[in-house]
Amino acid sequence: MLFNLSAVFSRHQGACFLRNHLPLSAGSPLLKHKREIQFNQINDQILFSDPLELAKCYIEPHCQEINPADRLDDDFFVSKEPIFKKIEDFIKMQTFQQGNNQLFILSDAGMGKTSFLVMFKLLSLTSFWPKGYYCHLLKLNDKSIDNIQLMENKRKTVLLLDSLDEDPCAYGRIKKRLIDILDCTKNIKKVIITCRTQFFPEIDKDPLEIPGRIRIESYLCPSKYISPFDNKQIHTYLRKRFPQKYFLFNNKRYKKSKLIVESMGTLKCRPMLLSFIKDLVDSTGIMLINDEYSIYQMLVESWLLREQTKTKLDYRILMKACAQLAFEMQARKKLKIDPMTLDDIIRTIDCLETIKTIDIKGRSLLNKNSDGDYRFSHYSIQEFLVVYYVINYAKINENRSIYPTDFIKILLDKNEYQLRMRFDEEISNQQILIEANSRREGIEAKIKYKDKKKIKEIFKEYLPEIDKYEIKPFEEDLNIPTFIRQKINIPAPKVKE
Repeated sequence: MLFNLSAVFSRHQGACFLRNHLPLSAGSPLLKHKREIQFNQINDQILFSDPLELAKCYIEPHCQEINPADRLDDDFFVSKEPIFKKIEDFIKMQTFQQGNNQLFILSDAGMGKTSFLVMFKLLSLTSFWPKGYYCHLLKLNDKSIDNIQLMENKRKTVLLLDSLDEDPCAYGRIKKRLIDILDCTKNIKKVIITCRTQFFPEIDKDPLEIPGRIRIESYLCPSKYISPFDNKQIHTYLRKRFPQKYFLFNNKRYKKSKLIVESMGTLKCRPMLLSFIKDLVDSTGIMLINDEYSIYQMLVESWLLREQTKTKLDYRILMKACAQLAFEMQARKKLKIDPMTLDDIIRTIDCLETIKTIDIKGRSLLNKNSDGDYRFSHYSIQEFLVVYYVINYAKINENRSIYPTDFIKILLDKNEYQLRMRFDEEISNQQILIEANSRREGIEAKIKYKDKKKIKEIFKEYLPEIDKYEIKPFEEDLNIPTFIRQKINIPAPKVKE
């Protein structure tokens, strides 16, 4: 019989129950050793930080059957329930149709999908919940299906698959990859798969129009969306981060955190951004930030300012190195990079040498796993740094492509003005050259996510001149030169008769 986990979270104010009551260090020496190995695996492969630190401040999120992006924030008609209560119902549920045992947890970036799976795994490691099942937590990658096929006792296994959107095997073929995963896991007792909402493929509607169910070919799967934090959850989290035992000191920090959080607008509802509130509170002054790009910039700069005191290197040099590394990783479709590959890149890009001076312990945003591979603590940090590199350092004739995640597109769209300002002179010069060779009045060089055929149609008379300036089409990948030209709209000069 399953324990009422949601009641436990409510009664004991979240996962502090794990820290204070669950037997994390109890058991035989062999059991302790096995548990420690799994803690380290979560640290190295999933969370990239200590999972027990997550447990100290974890707040159970709610979930809902309707995408939060489709409704207003204050829509009280949307039914929300504690996520562990719904997961408990899901594990109890009998499977009558293909796909009923495979649950999708969807949300935007930074809403706590990975943290939820880690907390589930911690409860399993303590033999506290769910009773009678083996629990496996895997980060989806090119070896996942092989690992799943080797699993034993599948009828008594709960399989947690994290970050379909970060799976390199899904790039450019998301639906095919998803079908492969569903085929591979259909005989497992229960499967939970997390993914960003925007990355999830277009799916067939449930013929009965029942909310919370999605059809993917022959699979009819349950689905839930993680709800944004409400004000009560936000302030409960702040109290956990700044407890009252050092009342005078922490009360000031708590008040400062409230000022910062209130300035963040709807961004305060994202657990991932809240998890860095301590860094913002410890920074000089009060930062009032209300857009995603600014808050990520503040977080990264606060981290690198701490590194500046250790390395004696200007934080701006470190910022450029991290941005360059993120761009290189995104161009290679990598979430981590091994030391040998990094050394190869350093030979061609000198500034990356400073990456090795960064302290990767504690609250570092750049981590190493047990194999020595470098990885940013959260994928959205890598995505932000890619955009930072494009805005601040990318060359107009950059001919590489990067994988176009939804978050990268959002940040680029919202910072179009900065892009236009930086590249305005170079773009204008190239535009004038193209237009000077045109012989039609009113022609516009307007390139906005057009395919190769359309570009040729618009400039069919002047292709040699265009090719010289490396104007390239937006196809499957996000091509930097194309993006920075996407909304050029300079009228052609009039031709004297």
